[in-house]
Amino acid sequence: EEWVASMERRCRRAIKENASFSLEEGVLFKEGGELVFHIDITPAVESDGVCRGVVVVMSDVTELSHAKETAEMASGARPSRRAMRRASSCSALRATTG
Repeated sequence: EEWVASMERRCRRAIKENASFSLEEGVLFKEGGELVFHIDITPAVESDGVCRGVVVVMSDVTELSHAKETAEMASGARPSRRAMRRASSCSALRATTG
C-alpha cells in the first residue's frame, strides 16, 4: 500500500512538472523476498500538448543489483547507498502483495 501510494505521488509529480525521471528501488514483500526495479516514469503528452497521463516502465534488475553489491564488497570499494541501506536494515518500501 505504501509503495503504491509513493508511485502515485511520483506519477503525479511527472505530470505536474511535465518531466521524465528514473529511479532504482527495492520492494520488500510481506511473505519475504525482495525485488529491485529500475523504474522510468514519462509523461504522456498528446498532440495538443496536454499531458493526460504517464507511461511507467519497470524492469526487474534484482540480479544485476545484487551482483553489483557483491562486486563492490569483494573489491573493497565503498559500498553504494543501496548496499549500505540493506546492511543497516533500513528496508526499502514495503509492498502489499496478494
